[in-house]
Amino acid sequence: MHEKHGRIDTASLAAAVTGHRTCSSVGAFPLLPTLIWHFHANVIIEVGVRFGYTTAIFADTLAQLFEEAWLFPVDIEAAAVDVARGILSRYPSVHGTAHQVNSQAADYVDMVRETPGGRARLILIDGSPLYEAVAGDIAASLPALADDGVFVFHDYVLGDGAGVIRAIDEAFRPTGQWDLFAMPTPLGKPFAIVRRRASGTSQGPHEGHHYPGRPPQ
Repeated sequence: MHEKHGRIDTASLAAAVTGHRTCSSVGAFPLLPTLIWHFHANVIIEVGVRFGYTTAIFADTLAQLFEEAWLFPVDIEAAAVDVARGILSRYPSVHGTAHQVNSQAADYVDMVRETPGGRARLILIDGSPLYEAVAGDIAASLPALADDGVFVFHDYVLGDGAGVIRAIDEAFRPTGQWDLFAMPTPLGKPFAIVRRRASGTSQGPHEGHHYPGRPPQ
């Protein structure tokens, strides 16, 4: 992995999403670049593009931090995929392609097969917050996640995000092999970070599993 070892230029990030002033995009500014840096996430799958706010944050951060990186935005809407392709075209050092897929049938493993390690180091799930959609996104993307990779979920909040909470609980809680941390943002809905628990880590207090945190209400 070839890193540039530079600081993240927040002005560059702001320029990358010029005109994007939604709560979601503003809340993602400090969190997502920090996660990319911390987990050395030079291969990313983004499930749910919509207007491309997060795609722009990902692409700009990857271009700043790594000599080469890979970003695979995924959406069921053709217009969203076109937006992601336009963003990727502005970053020559960020490889990868945008895909229009049915999330329940997507082969994310195939997308990242030719990248270093053959799997993603960060997967963002930010499509529909309905339970069936989130559960399908998890099932489709789980085989593509590196052993030391991390899932990031948006809309981890009671109410509109009840389907997100349920899907995460059912997919990860019973195994006892995952850590979960709820991450509030200054604006917008909270994120949840889920990653495999390191071998030998002692079990936490919740039902015998190291699974701390519940979504803010």
